[in-house]
Amino acid sequence: MLLAALPCTAALASNPWAGVWRGNLGEHKITVCFNQNEYGDYDGNYYYEGQGKPIALKREARQTNWRELAARLGDTGVWSLDKPSGASVAGVWSKPGQKEGLPLRLTRVPIEAKAVGGKGPRECASDAYNNALETAPQLVLGKTRTLDAKRYRTQSVTVPGANGDALRIEGVELQEAGPHIAAINRELLRPLPRSKADLQRSLYLCRRTTLGRSAEDGSEFLGVELVYWSRRYLSVNTVNNEGCGARPVSYSYYRNWDLATGKEVNLWTWFRDSRKPTAQTKNDDYHFNYAASDKLNALILANPARNLRKTDDANCVAPIAANRDYKLRLGKKGMVFSTALTEGRRVCEATFVVPYGALAPWLTKPGDAAVKAILREGTH
Repeated sequence: MLLAALPCTAALASNPWAGVWRGNLGEHKITVCFNQNEYGDYDGNYYYEGQGKPIALKREARQTNWRELAARLGDTGVWSLDKPSGASVAGVWSKPGQKEGLPLRLTRVPIEAKAVGGKGPRECASDAYNNALETAPQLVLGKTRTLDAKRYRTQSVTVPGANGDALRIEGVELQEAGPHIAAINRELLRPLPRSKADLQRSLYLCRRTTLGRSAEDGSEFLGVELVYWSRRYLSVNTVNNEGCGARPVSYSYYRNWDLATGKEVNLWTWFRDSRKPTAQTKNDDYHFNYAASDKLNALILANPARNLRKTDDANCVAPIAANRDYKLRLGKKGMVFSTALTEGRRVCEATFVVPYGALAPWLTKPGDAAVKAILREGTH
């Protein structure tokens, strides 16, 4: 049975359009790529030269036309392509449901031997397809905002996508005076790409990876959110939502700074008997998710939880009760403990706020002094 299936599989794997092409859609100059695909469903992508927004193309097995999908509007165009003749291919682009259309005339262009990373289908991830898409970053400065009457603004770099999934990196710039503000701003803005090479190691790498796999834009958001800002301390939440690989990845972590020293603070050093989690996870160096002692954990769980989905409460009781690993930041009403559950249980993630006054029995001497200073500020 396996041997009998091989000729069929080989036939499906032969995509005569596979490669990169340049030419015209009507009077418009376009660049097109088609991936080789061993499953029989072909995919491709194209862009109007000078616009920089790739548009996905899909051709399912046993169908003759390619469907064009852009901006989450469903099918926005239909490509009817002839089989290639040497290095040329012709066809017609039309709106869905219409017979008349615009002529397509394309010429195959050479591509390098390997795609980015040397893995997966190479055509839509190739330099030949992507070089004209990839430009230097355009930094956009956001409007001034405030958190507790303190000013800040965002700085961002965005790679637009025709399918609506923008690739974006966003940093935060503090706009208040202080001896260490400049150094902290450098950290908060560090992820922003400053050159085309930086973009090719971040957002463009994400897009190439997705183009090579499914001929779609991909999506990525890396951002920083200010969540606490007092005279002495700053807490931020860093979020990474990535749709570049075979499956989406989403995680977040907290970072905390002492504005008096300009140094990043591991808040777990304020607690006695805390320990590193048994299972190290990505970015542990930043979010400091340590394990709480049993007694401290009982205090954490005794406080009301937020962010629990009501429909999942019953299934979440056990994993939350068993959890000891937390991401930790400062809050107005108390210390904020956010669970650090394993990937399969993230639907149960919960956040607990423990009033600062209740923490005294578990604090180290530095922690006790820091918490007393926070209480004197009146942020509780």
